[in-house]
Amino acid sequence: MTVIDNPVPTGFTADQLQAWISRGAEDRPDSTLLIADEQPLASGADLPLPAVNNLPDEDDDPFRIALAAAGSFIVDIELGNTSSGDWSRSADNDGVDRQQHY
Repeated sequence: MTVIDNPVPTGFTADQLQAWISRGAEDRPDSTLLIADEQPLASGADLPLPAVNNLPDEDDDPFRIALAAAGSFIVDIELGNTSSGDWSRSADNDGVDRQQHY
């Protein structure tokens, strides 16, 4: 897990966060990131975290993932069972993936 404690991206959309992370930059992680922003804290039960793919050679769209599914997401990504793109394609119409992929 990489913690980036920086107020600069406050209020950024997922797409803007992906651009800010600037793929492959030496001071940014090469991974899929879950980001705690204002929306999860204000949105109620789902707490949808933005998931931003920063892996080299992958161009998956950012999406949001419900906190309840985040553990499954992290394990599947680390084991290589699924990709960020697999998860983003299973997001609901509101752009939030609520499924637990096992």
